[in-house]
Amino acid sequence: MHCMIQRTVLCLAAVLLLGADCALSQSFDSTLSVTIEADTLMARLLRNPQDAPAQRKLIDEYIRTSNPELALVEIAYAESFGMAGNSSTELKGTIQANLEEIVPAIHNLEQAYLLHPNDDVLLTVALLQYARGQRDLGRDILRRMKTRVRGLSVDLLNQYEKFYLNDRTVVARAISDALRDLDPVSFETFFPSPRVTVLSPTANISTEAKSLSVIFEVRHSRPIKRVTIKGETIYEREALPVTSVNEEFNKSFTRLIQLSEGVNTIPIGVTDIFGIETIRTLTVNSTSFDLRIAWRSGLTDTLRNEILTLKSYVNEQDLSVAKKNSCRVLVVSGAAGADSQAFFDRGLFMYELLTHPLIGYTSERNAKLLVGDRVRGPNVSLLSDEWLVKGSTFQSLTTIYLCGTWSIRPSEWILNDIAGGSVDVKPILERLSQVASAGITVVCDGKIDDRKTFESGLRLLATSSSVPISVFMMPEGGAWCIALSHNITTPFALMTAGEDFTSWDFEQLAASSLFGRDKTTMFYGRSPARKLAAEYLKLLAQLGQKLRTAAVPDDMRSKLLSFSRDWRRYNEVVRYLHNELSLDDFVARAEDYFSRNPNENRLSK
Repeated sequence: MHCMIQRTVLCLAAVLLLGADCALSQSFDSTLSVTIEADTLMARLLRNPQDAPAQRKLIDEYIRTSNPELALVEIAYAESFGMAGNSSTELKGTIQANLEEIVPAIHNLEQAYLLHPNDDVLLTVALLQYARGQRDLGRDILRRMKTRVRGLSVDLLNQYEKFYLNDRTVVARAISDALRDLDPVSFETFFPSPRVTVLSPTANISTEAKSLSVIFEVRHSRPIKRVTIKGETIYEREALPVTSVNEEFNKSFTRLIQLSEGVNTIPIGVTDIFGIETIRTLTVNSTSFDLRIAWRSGLTDTLRNEILTLKSYVNEQDLSVAKKNSCRVLVVSGAAGADSQAFFDRGLFMYELLTHPLIGYTSERNAKLLVGDRVRGPNVSLLSDEWLVKGSTFQSLTTIYLCGTWSIRPSEWILNDIAGGSVDVKPILERLSQVASAGITVVCDGKIDDRKTFESGLRLLATSSSVPISVFMMPEGGAWCIALSHNITTPFALMTAGEDFTSWDFEQLAASSLFGRDKTTMFYGRSPARKLAAEYLKLLAQLGQKLRTAAVPDDMRSKLLSFSRDWRRYNEVVRYLHNELSLDDFVARAEDYFSRNPNENRLSK
């Protein structure tokens, strides 16, 4: 009776091991049917639990029909009644290996090997050591076996197929690792790596785009399980049985990838059904360092407000500047620490100055801005090499502004970046000064620890350049920004060297002006104030001529000319000259103005 109860308990344990959903309300005497042979043997054992031959046959039947869990249950039953025999330890270890119960399997198989040395057992132990993570131990066992066991690689392949087809991936992967160590040639033959070919874009391409289509092809002589790009799965094989391990795979994929600023690494991963993986990494350099809408600066606000003041008195079309595709600008301005905000402000100011619709000749698409957290050595190197140097042409006019904390040595000009790193700009400027272009301007700014050495090196750079080059070192502090902004946006300011905003403007404000072979005057844009001043002087001459032609009395003509000397009368003078404003209305405006400002009516007396 006791044996019958134990047999029933073991049958229930087998049901739990197999994951069967048996409701407690089902009949207690329901049987677990595997095969007719197993049912027959189970019936014999229920009648005679001590039937050792039937017990051994039942264990063999469960193993034959790939039911290792039930085989383990029967072995445990047989051991509890002394019917297991001397081979039970090896058999139990083999079954545990099939179930990927790694540590217990090694323990039982090692015991079995000590009792009865056997190469099959030793091979399984070696593979389980791989699965356990003891690769060196497993490799040593296999190397010793290789000297005396012929066809060991074939045995490994057979073992792999058995474990893989039964979804025992841990041991299967361990066997593939073992085969790779033991026989790399056989491994490459049976486990070839998937081939990934990137059709577009080309490797290490540089682009200003913020997204890019990646087109690639996957070829393999085995079925593919999964394809990923940047960690995203774009292909997954359906959970279908593999009909043939030689089923070829050939498929193309296209994926739109969003790019971040700087260097983008795009890994493409392909894994076949055996777990063999190929990772192809595509590098794309994004040079899309444009102005972020949220970035604000007090210096740029001042510049914009001064331009708005001009626009409030003068038609915008009279101040507009035609952009030149040949002009390029790189602004690098920033450092960690207390000066970070000041350098950030100056960088935004310089970018605004050279690209503003009413000032700069350079369009925003031809300008790159590194401020704030963008000021890192790799970004500076990327833009200088991939954008400035490689993109230079005979027509290029290039301006590079470098502002930050400098560590100057005769052999290197180190600009510290925002992350505590650094970049040596000396070789960058040397390469730039040797490329074919129409001219280069270098403006250095910030905290410079050795201005004398830096100035000497920059002067040598300027004089030895193969292209026209202008080099300036700005005084420490941002006062020059305010002065420059005022002088190009205030009509009739002291600096009236023509309508163009040129290197001459930098020269007047720089602590050191280090021109090259020729004292070239590089063009950066139009000074709207100077353009207005030059135009307004012509208008005043035309106004005087028209007033004389109209026989306006001298005292009234003097009053009107005095009234019109203020450039803010631009629109009124233009309207009168174009006969859009009558003389009486013009006079009325002047009289009204002088009645409110009597001290300014000097020329009319």
